[in-house]
Amino acid sequence: MREIVMGLYKLKYEKGQIELGILEKVETDSIGYEKDFENWLENRPSVLLDEEESTVLWIGR
Repeated sequence: MREIVMGLYKLKYEKGQIELGILEKVETDSIGYEKDFENWLENRPSVLLDEEESTVLWIGR
């Protein structure tokens, strides 16, 4: 059986040139996954939705 290991990466780019960016692996000990994931979802709830017109109502964290 082969094990597949996935990592967390960030896109590093300069001055808005995202197409020239490179992926860098993030060290897992430098990230508070749950807190960062909650913050990301709170600021970008649209990633959970298929339709742009839909709305997310946050009850609590």
